Amino acid sequence: MSLPFVEFLSDIGMNRIEFVLSQFTKDQKLLEIGGSYNPILHRTDGLNMYTVDHDTQDNLIAHYTRNNLSLETISNIQRVDFVVQDGNLDGAIPDEHLGTFDFCISSHNIEHIPNPVAHLRSIRRLLSEKGSFLMVVPDKRGCFDLLRPLTSTGQWLAAYIQSAPFHSLSAIYDTNSIVVANHREVTWRNGEVFDHLEMANGNPLKDIYELISKPATAYTDAHAWVFTPHSMLLILCELNALGLTGLYPNRVLSDGGGEFIVELIKSEPVQISHAARLSLLSRACREQAEAHMRIVIA
Repeated sequence: MSLPFVEFLSDIGMNRIEFVLSQFTKDQKLLEIGGSYNPILHRTDGLNMYTVDHDTQDNLIAHYTRNNLSLETISNIQRVDFVVQDGNLDGAIPDEHLGTFDFCISSHNIEHIPNPVAHLRSIRRLLSEKGSFLMVVPDKRGCFDLLRPLTSTGQWLAAYIQSAPFHSLSAIYDTNSIVVANHREVTWRNGEVFDHLEMANGNPLKDIYELISKPATAYTDAHAWVFTPHSMLLILCELNALGLTGLYPNRVLSDGGGEFIVELIKSEPVQISHAARLSLLSRACREQAEAHMRIVIA
């Protein structure tokens, strides 16, 4: 199996939603993970679909009502079939569904999951033999993660070996202390010049430290993991080569800087050479450098 290359959605004349909707047919069994108030799939379209989220529909509606989201936005929250709070789908989805989903979609969720390797392993068990899993992933170059270091395979392996139920203390600290805005916006257009960067979280460092000064007893949300397309590709290829996920990145499509899509399919381990690893690492560094060169230093 050849190493995929990063494509651009603009080259195929589609945006994110159009591409995702083109990847399945109505007769297939579908699963959307973490759609919340901004789902991609809708039951009203006559789809054979199920949903996973971190809480029930009623609780999600109550939560986002308290957070003053509009009624129009809240009305997008669909019935939740399976409640999963740690990203590990095992045990939350009945065995009768194992190996039956033809298509799974998850948008802007992987960065919030404490144990991504366990999550991917559970996804594999849900997929049919020719099923596929699409992840829509934020690209650090297009959001408040701009100045944070990239996640490594080793960090995911550590979370897996430790069976991490919560995010690491360092991830929670970094999520709150190394977030930036440009002209007070925390997401931006491709190619934007960063000429008015500022820290998006103005809380004193001591207050941020207090967030991690006590042992975690419950989930605290965080952008725990940070990627560019090639850095994610490297992680996924290495995990597959180690025989840990049983999934291989079949396709990667970028919108040019804000987010990218990864298609994963079932696969036996595919070995990756050190030359290929070096190439992906170098490309990830170049992706970062291209964005960092647009930072105007006062």
